[in-house]
Parts: sequence; C-alpha cells; structure tokens
Amino acid sequence: MMKKVLSLFQRKIYSIKSALDINGINIAVHPFGKDGLGKHLGIDSNQIYSFDGWEVYNASAELAVPGILPFGANENAAEYYKTLSCYNSNLGACAFTDGHSVEVIGRSYTWLNLKTVSIDNLRTAIQQNKNFNNLHMEPAKWDAFKHSVNMIKCNLSNSSA
Repeated sequence: MMKKVLSLFQRKIYSIKSALDINGINIAVHPFGKDGLGKHLGIDSNQIYSFDGWEVYNASAELAVPGILPFGANENAAEYYKTLSCYNSNLGACAFTDGHSVEVIGRSYTWLNLKTVSIDNLRTAIQQNKNFNNLHMEPAKWDAFKHSVNMIKCNLSNSSA
C-alpha cells in the first residue's frame, strides 16, 4: 500500500484544522521563516480566518543566515500582519522567543492581561492584541546563530543519508 505524501503546505493546513477540531489556539509562528506560512497564504487565503494570532516578532529571527534564516523575516511578518488584520478582525499580534536554549526564554513575549485563565480567555486576549505595545521584543542573535549551526548540521547529515 502506498503512503500519501503531503506537501509542507498541506501538512500545515492539516495542523491548523486539527487544532480547530480540538478548540485549540492557532498562531502563525515564523510566518516569513524559511518554511513559513506567509508566502503560502496566497494559495488559500481563506486560511487566514483560522488564525487567532500572528507572530510579528521572533527574537531568533533578528539574525539572517542565507538558506536558513531569511532576511527581514520580522519586518515582513509585521507588515503583512497590518494588511491581514484588516481582513481578519480576530487576528492578534504576538511576539515570541523560540527557547532553543534556556538563557533566551522570556527575551521576547506577548503581555496579555488575563483575569482568569481558560482557553477561551487566552484566545480572546490574543485576538484583541492589535498593536505592538504589549509586545516585548528583545533580539536573541547568539541563540539564532547556534540554532542555525545545528540546522546546517542536520541538513548536511540528512543530505548524506
């Protein structure tokens, strides 16, 4: 029996739909990273309505490494968010740190004012975060460099296998 091989975009759409099925929160992270959704949204622009949040800043994306970490990923994500949020009024802005190493956890984050914690309250708080005032954005270039080296090593070992 042949296995169906899904494209990267199809796998992402499947993940989005799976999260929706279990009342999960969908945030487009790394939208303009190497394999980010940003460049794919033209393929199925209705997918933007499946998102609660859009990562406009990632601490590790402040370092560009050709073929690994694209140039201008944060700037592109922020500009695209401004356009997308005109179409999806439930799309909030978010900032994150990947946390590839413990010393960068908390360098960049989204401040949300939650009186009680529940999945619905969290979703609403993310969706209502329309500007960048609640985003703490601190670069993590050294962490991005170390992560890039590991990605290069992984790509080299996969290509030789």
